[in-house]
Amino acid sequence: MLTAPFALTRPCPDEKIKLSNFLSEEIVGMLKFLADDMVGKLARRLRLAGYDTLYFKHIDDGQMVTRARAEERIIVTRDRKLADKFHLENVYIVGSEVPAEQFRQVVKAFDLDVKSEAFSRCLECNELLVPAKKEDHKAEIPPRVYRLHNTFFRCPGCKKLYWRGSHYARLKEMLSASEGES
Repeated sequence: MLTAPFALTRPCPDEKIKLSNFLSEEIVGMLKFLADDMVGKLARRLRLAGYDTLYFKHIDDGQMVTRARAEERIIVTRDRKLADKFHLENVYIVGSEVPAEQFRQVVKAFDLDVKSEAFSRCLECNELLVPAKKEDHKAEIPPRVYRLHNTFFRCPGCKKLYWRGSHYARLKEMLSASEGES
C-alpha cells in the first residue's frame, strides 16, 4: 500500500518527486499508473516507455479511485478537484494539455527511466508483449513487412502484432527527447 506522506497532488512543475522519501525502493521500481480520460495520450506514452498504465475512457471517479487504491497505482489526471473530493494522496496532476509536455512532466516528476523497458507493453491494452514467430503469423503480416523484418511481438490480451517498422525510430526518438529534458 502506498504510505503517507505521499502527497503528489500539486507538485511544483519543475520539481522532481523524491519517491524514495515516501516509498520503499521495491515500490519505486514498480510504479504503476492509472490515467483518467483527460490524459489518454499520456497513458499510451507511459505504456510505450514500458510502464504499467491502466486507462479507461469512461470510468466513474469512485471506481477509478477504488481501483487505484486496490492496485497501488498513482492516478494521473488533469482534474484538480479529484484529489480533494476523494482525499487522495496517490495522484499526480499534470498541468499541460499537450500530451508530449504531459509526458515530459511525468518523466521529470518521477525521474522515470523511459528506455530500459520501452516497447515492452501493448499500447492498446497494457499487456506485456511476448515474442512471436514470424512464420506463425504470415497471414497477418503485410508482405513487405514480412520480407523486411524478422522480429515480431504479440500481445497476449488483444492479439495485436508488433514489429520495429518505420515508426520505431520516431517513437524511440520521442522517448529520448522526453528523457533528455527531464
